[in-house]
Amino acid sequence: MGCIVLTVWLGSYFFGENAGWLAAIALVTCYTFLRNTNTLQMDSALTFGVLLAMVGYFRGERSWGPPLFYGGIAVGVLAKSLLEFLPLFLAPFHAQLAGNLALPCRRQARRWLCWSPLLLLPLAWWGYLAVRYADEVFSIYLADFLSLDGQPAGIRRVYRFFEIYIFDFGEKYLPWIFFTMIGLWTTLRTALDPHRERHTRADAALLLGWIITVVIAGGLKPSQYQRYLMPALPAIAVVTAVVIVQMLKNRIPAWLSGGVAILSVGGALILAYFPVATGAGSSQKYLAMAEVINHRFSLEARYQS
Repeated sequence: MGCIVLTVWLGSYFFGENAGWLAAIALVTCYTFLRNTNTLQMDSALTFGVLLAMVGYFRGERSWGPPLFYGGIAVGVLAKSLLEFLPLFLAPFHAQLAGNLALPCRRQARRWLCWSPLLLLPLAWWGYLAVRYADEVFSIYLADFLSLDGQPAGIRRVYRFFEIYIFDFGEKYLPWIFFTMIGLWTTLRTALDPHRERHTRADAALLLGWIITVVIAGGLKPSQYQRYLMPALPAIAVVTAVVIVQMLKNRIPAWLSGGVAILSVGGALILAYFPVATGAGSSQKYLAMAEVINHRFSLEARYQS
């Protein structure tokens, strides 16, 4: 729910209210998003943390902007992994392109530096793990990061990368993928167009950098899964929505916002109360999580708890 609400805000901030609502529609109907928000995997919480941080960055002029930015990073790091430090790259990247990056001695920069100790929250958790378990946790984390998890190695891993992140995702992102491809090309042209306003070019470059960084980060891990794209889905949804808004010449039905609300609430109830879907290609880890979730409301599970 948080991801959907913040995607509406992000799309509205960049391209207007209609783009925000359409981006939310694209997100809530995305198979990858729906499948991975009703399991014990924390990719959706990681995505929420990224969105929270970026909202804080774009409202940096408000008193709550910087703490929200660092708080969002803390949420993501505690929920998933070090990939949540992504906003620490995206925010300076956008500020530099937009001409808003200030030296540490400037008043605007000092506000951000004063709130940066909030980053100690997730770092303190990792410090606690080091004190409590020595290097055991970090060894497990490193082994998981380097694990193939039953997937191919060598040149077949490169094929796996394109299969998972390009072909398979494109098939599961229907019918939006057609508009996504046009949107990516249009966004690239906007970012490279010297005749556009600087902030417009910076916004376009941010969306592209957001998507590319997540794809590269997901490809670095030997075990590549489509859920690694989750933090990029809001940016992909926004790029997709702006094309549809332009094609419709900004004439969007008045019921769109209500439709998003109904889909979001209905989707949340369905994901919460219906069994997790499994298929022939599901991994053992996913099947184990599905078994736990699908029996969490049973009388036997309540008795055991």
